[in-house]
Amino acid sequence: MKADVILKKYWDDKERFADLFNAAMFDGLKVISAKQLSSVPNEVSNIVFGKNGANSVTRLRDVLAKYQVNDVTLAILGVENQKEVHYAMPLRSLLYDGLTYQKQYDEIAKKNKRKKKETSGAFLSGMTKDDKLKPVISIVLYYGEEPWDGATSLHDLLDIPEGWENFINDYPIHLVEMRNNELEFKNKDNQDFFQLLKIIYDKSISFKERKKAVIEYDEMNDVANEVLLAVTASSDYNGFYKQKNQKEDFDMCELFEAIMQEGKDAGKIEGKIEGKIEGKAEQIVKIYQKLNFSKDNILKELISELQISMPKAKEYYEMYGMV
Repeated sequence: MKADVILKKYWDDKERFADLFNAAMFDGLKVISAKQLSSVPNEVSNIVFGKNGANSVTRLRDVLAKYQVNDVTLAILGVENQKEVHYAMPLRSLLYDGLTYQKQYDEIAKKNKRKKKETSGAFLSGMTKDDKLKPVISIVLYYGEEPWDGATSLHDLLDIPEGWENFINDYPIHLVEMRNNELEFKNKDNQDFFQLLKIIYDKSISFKERKKAVIEYDEMNDVANEVLLAVTASSDYNGFYKQKNQKEDFDMCELFEAIMQEGKDAGKIEGKIEGKIEGKAEQIVKIYQKLNFSKDNILKELISELQISMPKAKEYYEMYGMV
């Protein structure tokens, strides 16, 4: 399973995405609704001209959405997923947000040129004095087990001479640590996601106690499969999901016993589900179908994960695929 794909798909859900921004920006008040969000292409790029020619700069945002009220765009909201501490994150965020602003500017300049709005100022800038860009707000979600110890603003990255601080623009990041925060969520999936990670990373109790707490939490709250997949993807606790269909209800307790080993590298647990290759193939097919992967992509995953031929992958797909 590709962690970045799972996490992007989780936050691409508009209900969860809106709830995250309401929690981070408005103390949980429902200011932004899912209906007011629309997806935005996540590629942001620009061409930089220099004395040696032109160079393209292309970046992929994890998740982007427009916030619109009465069909008027008020802001562009983004989520960046970080499993490890990125020590240049403020610079990275500045670049990503800058390219997102540049994309807006390019669209305005193109529209003005088409309408021949070419006063001297507009000719030079591509914008009129009435044109406005929409604010870009990015939240950095950090899934790591250890506290974030990197920079949280551009000033943290700079060696600033004394007395120069007020003349150097800063650029803080909006950081949310999944393992430790006071955000209030209304969406049940988000509540479960954040709570499960808090339990898993709670070093004040033993791994055995954490394991028991996670199992009990799932039994009491009936955690959704996509949430458990997201927990797996963000925490590297391999196999931390359950799979339900009309024929069976996979027991999470048995799953833990099969895949987790205690006391490895300060609580980091790695494991794998043992069994026949057919069982692994069934797992891959059903999980990726739940994530709405195409048949071709599922076949590629079967070939890559199991090191099998295309005919064999097609055979497994026919055996375990849900029609």
